[in-house]
Amino acid sequence: GMYHMYVSEILCKIDGRKRCGLNAWQTHSQVVETVSAEIDGPYQRVKVVLPPEHHNPSVHVSPTTGHWHLFSISGPSGPIERVISPDEGKTWGNPMTISPEQNPGPLLMPDGSTHLFFRADGMDIPSPTCSDEGIGMQICPSETEPCNPSSGTPILTHTGEDPSVFVDHRGNYHMLFNALPYKCVPKFQ
Repeated sequence: GMYHMYVSEILCKIDGRKRCGLNAWQTHSQVVETVSAEIDGPYQRVKVVLPPEHHNPSVHVSPTTGHWHLFSISGPSGPIERVISPDEGKTWGNPMTISPEQNPGPLLMPDGSTHLFFRADGMDIPSPTCSDEGIGMQICPSETEPCNPSSGTPILTHTGEDPSVFVDHRGNYHMLFNALPYKCVPKFQ
């Protein structure tokens, strides 16, 4: 009967500052759980799930086990970790590093594998482009194994980061992502 939201929280008081700004996200972020009886809030902070340096949380329910899978970045630019809860977020297992990449966009599959979409730097994006950041993909065979290495090839011919992937009720795949990543400015036509 409650809505659970997992968010990055920037801790500023750990080094004596009252306000540290967004530039402290790389070293001061932790993942916390919040809950609300209503989907639009207000949400109340419940507990810290992952300590600093964890950010970019993404929670998904396994279609095979029903376990909650929390994906996050465990450093300024990776690696990606997965932590699993068998009891709807009451307890969490130990984090497991599954990919050296960053900004996870996981899709848990019915066969127990995970298609892990991610942001990668240094990709060969066709011109004109404002960045070499692109969306890549790799497959994790099971929830107990790390992902297979990425091919290094972008899945889109556009810059991007922060992918979010889902399958609709018709079986169509959709991806939402930030098309103007770091160093890019809005495109006007």
